Amino acid sequence: MGTDQLQSGGRESAPSPAALTSRWRRTSRSLWRRRRPKSGGRPPRPPWNPDRRVRALIALLATLTLVAGGVFLTHVLRNASRLQDCVMSGRTNCAPIDPVANASAGN
Repeated sequence: MGTDQLQSGGRESAPSPAALTSRWRRTSRSLWRRRRPKSGGRPPRPPWNPDRRVRALIALLATLTLVAGGVFLTHVLRNASRLQDCVMSGRTNCAPIDPVANASAGN
């Protein structure tokens, strides 16, 4: 037995809080560090794929089509709601009349 163990009654002493903190910091840094290849350079980039750009454009067009369809549908439903509200209130002149269509129908 060493002299340190004899003085502490044969038990090992607990590490100091500063030692635990520094050990934790070193471990956490090493866990989050990016792993680089052992060749020392950057990892090789995958070859550029023009298919990705085409897919992105198709997705963008699909999204814009859905947004335009939603705006159109909202407009149509709002007009139908206004017409229904007018009819439910008991009015008889709710539908808009196009004077150009009436003029051509009368001839």
